[in-house]
Amino acid sequence: MSLSVKPFLMFQGRAEEAMAFYASIFPDCAIDETVRCGPGEAGPEGSVMLARFHIGRQSILCIDSPINHDFTFTPPSRCSSSASPKHNCARSMPLSVKAERN
Repeated sequence: MSLSVKPFLMFQGRAEEAMAFYASIFPDCAIDETVRCGPGEAGPEGSVMLARFHIGRQSILCIDSPINHDFTFTPPSRCSSSASPKHNCARSMPLSVKAERN
């Protein structure tokens, strides 16, 4: 069985700026895809609905939250597993975790 964690970063209107910053400081970093909000969609028009970038071989997702929060950034993670349901992927994990389990 294998377990992988994909960081999912949430910003308040600064996702694109953050990705550009990461790309400027990490040598093997690039923005792979950016989907923007259009007219009448949940977020402000032109904001990042969903973006994917990578640092090395690590793929990272990010969004500009359409909801106003008392914070400007949060680093939740998405987890996928081919393991049995006993593995709780929802619990908090460090962003750099990628485990292979046999």
